Amino acid sequence: MDPNVALAEMRESIKAYFLTDDDERAAAEAQVVVERANALDEWLSKDGFLPSDWAAEEDKPSACVEAGKHLKTETHGWYSCPAVTRVGS
Repeated sequence: MDPNVALAEMRESIKAYFLTDDDERAAAEAQVVVERANALDEWLSKDGFLPSDWAAEEDKPSACVEAGKHLKTETHGWYSCPAVTRVGS
């Protein structure tokens, strides 16, 4: 299990969830997030390493921080592209 891939897939599905107005697509994307979150939880519970985006700021390459690739949303503190509302909501 690659926690970096799992996190990337979760982020893509979260983004797709917020951008779609199709309820079936939204449900499918939510399912992906649940599955990846569960896999990541199992990985971390077995002493797996954190996804690199979740590393402490001082452990991240400064070029990534300067490029804006590690942005926190104000509501959750996640490192991600903040999507605020789902289209059609």
